[in-house]
Amino acid sequence: MSKTLAQAVSDYIIVKRTDCPYYPYNRKPVLLELEHTGFLEYRLGSLELWLHPNQRNNIKIKAKEVFEYIQQSTITFLPLINSCLGLLDGYAIRENGVEPFLKAFGDKKLLLWKSVVKQAEMNPKKGLQYSYYVPFVCARRGRVEIGWLWLEDYLMPGDITPCFREKTKKPILEPQKFLAA
Repeated sequence: MSKTLAQAVSDYIIVKRTDCPYYPYNRKPVLLELEHTGFLEYRLGSLELWLHPNQRNNIKIKAKEVFEYIQQSTITFLPLINSCLGLLDGYAIRENGVEPFLKAFGDKKLLLWKSVVKQAEMNPKKGLQYSYYVPFVCARRGRVEIGWLWLEDYLMPGDITPCFREKTKKPILEPQKFLAA
């Protein structure tokens, strides 16, 4: 393969939507109906990097507030959550390597809102409780890694939401009607 051809396809992402994502620590997806929806292929450069209005104004905000906002906001008559990325996208971005990621996003942390999970935890005083986490993908230690952010944490300036805003393409699977968790 020529160098120019390799450079041309380096930011090209191919997502295996039929795969089942792995959720560590016995975590369960909150939006299971959205997990396998989205584009089969896209370029990293086609993603719009969205920020909550408070993030744009440098106001501290918790991840759970952004998640609630994303579920309620609409873009072209669909909930914003439908245009966000999920864990399967994160796997594909990780497989693509660190150089295209750094070129497209630098030191940003991409939040994968379609794959928010809940984890049951036993509190000795309060009994069974659930904690919620959003997966993210970022460049660390010379590679692309997937991590988990607790929804009670405050977002940092580099925590962004990549989403699709292209009107000409349609996802391979149409997102189903969203049901709030």
